[in-house]
Amino acid sequence: MIVFLNFAQPIFGAEPVGVIFHNGSILTMNDKQPEVEAIAEKEGRIVALRDEVTVLQKSGSGTSTIDL
Repeated sequence: MIVFLNFAQPIFGAEPVGVIFHNGSILTMNDKQPEVEAIAEKEGRIVALRDEVTVLQKSGSGTSTIDL
């Protein structure tokens, strides 16, 4: 699966995220960060675009993880 994204300022809050998408080819369409390993979503907004290890650290008891 390939995911195309056209936005992105990576942002991390203190609380766990809702959904993490990881283990896929994630293209951001951003020349400064053209590809990432994982995306974190919280309350309908993307809150992180980074490497898989960093994003998975934001998971909590209510976080769903989706293996792309």
